[in-house]
Amino acid sequence: MRRLPLLAALGMLAAACSPVHDRQVVVTREQFGGDWPLAVNSAEVVCSDADGMALLKLGTKLYALDAAARERGYPDSAELRRPGASADPATLRAVCDTADVASP
Repeated sequence: MRRLPLLAALGMLAAACSPVHDRQVVVTREQFGGDWPLAVNSAEVVCSDADGMALLKLGTKLYALDAAARERGYPDSAELRRPGASADPATLRAVCDTADVASP
């Protein structure tokens, strides 16, 4: 019966060693001005440190902002492009590269 506490301890240790770090930031048309690529006025960028991918969140739906997310089966954010926009929604992925992205 000593296995149960050991297994519980190993489970807690594994959880502590592999935390999921998703940082999220709201981006808006106001912030980007004429370079705003989306057909909506705001969205949330989810930056996953654990698997190195960036997602665009609109409501409850997630879209790929990079190849890593597309490879995992997320729909491409290009379908959300504002008609006439010169920028691709994937440019929002750069938000994940800034040091001031706050964790939720």
